This record gives sequence, C-alpha cells and structure tokens, in this order.
Amino acid sequence: MNNHKLSYYDLEAVISELLDDDILRFESDLELEYRQSLNDANGTIEFSIGALNFTIIPDEWLEENDPTAFRCGFNDWLDFEGYEEIILNDTRFWTNDIHAVEEAIDAKVDELEDELEEDEDPEEEEDEDEN
Repeated sequence: MNNHKLSYYDLEAVISELLDDDILRFESDLELEYRQSLNDANGTIEFSIGALNFTIIPDEWLEENDPTAFRCGFNDWLDFEGYEEIILNDTRFWTNDIHAVEEAIDAKVDELEDELEEDEDPEEEEDEDEN
C-alpha cells in the first residue's frame, strides 16, 4: 500500500466509490443480511396454545431472548463471510475485499500525484523560456 496520505475529502471520494460498489459496507447493512439469513434458515414459527396463536420470527426472538447469542452469532457470521473491520476518516466500515480498498486508495494517491506533476511541468517550461 502506498505510504502517502489522502486528505479527508479525497478519502471521502474513495469511500463513496467503494460504498457504491458494495466493497465497503456499514455494520447496520450487514446486520440486516444476518437477520435475513437467520430467518431464511429457520423460517417463521407459528403455533397455538389453546385459543392463543403465536408467531416467532427467529432473528427477533433470538435478539430479545439471548442478545449475547445474537451478537456472537452475528460476529461468527461476519467471520464466515470474510468481513474485516476497517476505519476510514473515523468511520467504521466492513469489507470482505481489503485488497480492493487498498488498490482504490493507491489509485487515488497516484491520480493526485499525476495531477501534481502535470501542474509542475508548465512552470518548468516557463522558466526555461525566460532563460
């Protein structure tokens, strides 16, 4: 990875692109996917006791009745899916493709370095013309 630093705004542009491409994800979005996977795997459970009808939605039941198991399951699911936590501009994101994040940051640094070089070249030519 390139050792140069990006400004806050340049890094925000990279983050925005990575979010659009689903390379960076927010924890809340991943939690929704986890909840969906719980519900898909277990389905809604409906049962009756006497005249009372009950419906259990797995993700809601687990979170309400055993929040520790819910959170541990979520963390296990993140590990299984290959997600890693990354902090950019003091914001926490998750990615399962850290190399794509590094490449996007390096590409932005290279782009900015090229712009700087282009800006420097016309000045050098003007100095040479004056001599």
